[in-house]
Amino acid sequence: MNLDDNEVLENIILTKNNLPKTVVSALLFPSPPQALTNPLKISPNQVMSSSDLSNTSTQQSLLYPPQQLTMPSTQKPKIADMIVYSSALALDTDEPLKIVTKKAISVPYENLISFSIKPLYNKLKLKTSVELPCIVALKGETIDLDIIEKNRRSLDLIFVVDISGSMRSEKIKLVKITMEFIITLLKDFDRVSIIGFSNSAFIYCPLTVMNEQGKVKITQIINTLGPTGGTNIECGVRAALHILADRKVCNQLTSILLLSDGCDNDTKSVNQRIRVAIDEFKPRIKDSYRMHTFGYGKDHDSVVMNLMAELTNGNFYYVENEASVTDAFTNCIGEIFALLASNVQVSLKTNSCKVPFKLSKVYSNTGGKVFAMSNVFFGDEKDSVFVLEFKAIKKNFVGQKIVPIEAVATFTLKNGEKAIKNAVLELFIVENDEEIKKDEKVLLEYYRVKGAESLKEVIKFADAGKFEKAKEAARISEQEISNSQVANNPKIQALIKDLRDSQNRFESKNSWNSGGRAQVASIRISHFTQTATSNCMTYQFPTQCAYKESSDDYFKSKSDTIKFQVPPMPYQQASNNASIPLVSGTPPQVRIINQIHRPEIPINFNPHQQFPLKSNT
Repeated sequence: MNLDDNEVLENIILTKNNLPKTVVSALLFPSPPQALTNPLKISPNQVMSSSDLSNTSTQQSLLYPPQQLTMPSTQKPKIADMIVYSSALALDTDEPLKIVTKKAISVPYENLISFSIKPLYNKLKLKTSVELPCIVALKGETIDLDIIEKNRRSLDLIFVVDISGSMRSEKIKLVKITMEFIITLLKDFDRVSIIGFSNSAFIYCPLTVMNEQGKVKITQIINTLGPTGGTNIECGVRAALHILADRKVCNQLTSILLLSDGCDNDTKSVNQRIRVAIDEFKPRIKDSYRMHTFGYGKDHDSVVMNLMAELTNGNFYYVENEASVTDAFTNCIGEIFALLASNVQVSLKTNSCKVPFKLSKVYSNTGGKVFAMSNVFFGDEKDSVFVLEFKAIKKNFVGQKIVPIEAVATFTLKNGEKAIKNAVLELFIVENDEEIKKDEKVLLEYYRVKGAESLKEVIKFADAGKFEKAKEAARISEQEISNSQVANNPKIQALIKDLRDSQNRFESKNSWNSGGRAQVASIRISHFTQTATSNCMTYQFPTQCAYKESSDDYFKSKSDTIKFQVPPMPYQQASNNASIPLVSGTPPQVRIINQIHRPEIPINFNPHQQFPLKSNT
């Protein structure tokens, strides 16, 4: 809306209702919200009088157009209420779900995953000291996509979408198309809830079963998303966690997909507030869940997005530009569907043997002998690297075998069963002139984690403002890996390119803070955990590749035919502390005066359920 439009609309309201100008300004341009104290619902048929509007001192002043400006009731779209989130709500209105046990794959799931230890070479020459990189590997068998989909576990999926003003234009359009694509992949044993957040959080629907009717509802809700206001990430997170805590039925899998392109309204306290929220809901949420976060564009807060993912064992995806939105979401949904083993923990045990050695380095999240590994998927392998150091010895042990390391992996299979697998490292001592062949796979993983570790050091230097040291660290690592025997491997080539590109992110404090840190942090996690993201597709496994191809086809079909027109939202009741989500591309005077029924929304469409208040409110 331009200034002339604002003045015209203000004059209309002032003339017809005899309202103070400050009240009219509050109506058209609500101030940024503070914390909500009362849950608020909106009704398409509710109209406020001028006396209600003039009472701006109360906490529940209602930002409604006056009686004279409302449409006749016959013209109002009959869309049910959206809920402004508050902790006082009882969010136990998830749709009933009968969890049916799917026909399992004929082979036991435990047999579809292997566990092993592999050294760089299994023959030792001990006349000089030896540094020996090794890997522990968990590998999932490759099976057809249709078998994966028929046997996958049922899912509760909550979209938490930033609808702040910065999400205008192509951003929100592409996000909505991607959400629509994901809906096409879901079955009638899945459920979806949608939450939008700007200065407040808005619950568009409870967990809704993805049958034919449910998909129609959710798709139409997606089309109503439109940007306005600031960014209160904590409120969106709390609304999602609250839904999980109050739901009557827990599905077999639960994931939250949170996307934001900006920083929280209070950047200084947001990390602590997010930690408190997750800890607060932890005892109330019955089953495990993962929160996958998507940082969109150069202005988002990569630190808090990383934090939310790490605290819930999820992934952080950096979405640098509009074109990579679909890559990020389809990689994520591919992981959710193709999950084979989760909660993976590996324990390394050192054995006493005749040859002195030590476990000198473990490239893991903790660096200790007991560590967590990433989830394993069908057609996927996850590897962790450790290094053994052997001292030179004078005694002749040629021809003898030693078993310096034993490993135990515990994990949860996709059907919920617990499994344990064991592996041992066997090495043979040989003559000094015997030929030894190196395992290229182990060498590849060794340089992969070394490159990821160097990026971790680079981030520390850059965060401290030591950009020249950050550049030098990245350059040294790039040079070392480029000179390795596996430099021509496609995965290592991608790592070298990322190390080289990262050096351009340290030109200044501005370039580092404007997307630089998010990019480097994201690629570091991708290489360290072997996770495919929108800016590091190297580690895609077959299911992700299949969904990527399908999403590209879907997006092309939508981009050729879709009209990016968003239906207007119904009238909304809110406190002074809640800003009202605008319809994308629709100026406020149209939202207030010209809300007519659009053919995209059936008159009898009713996608939302009322959320009752708790009895003590």
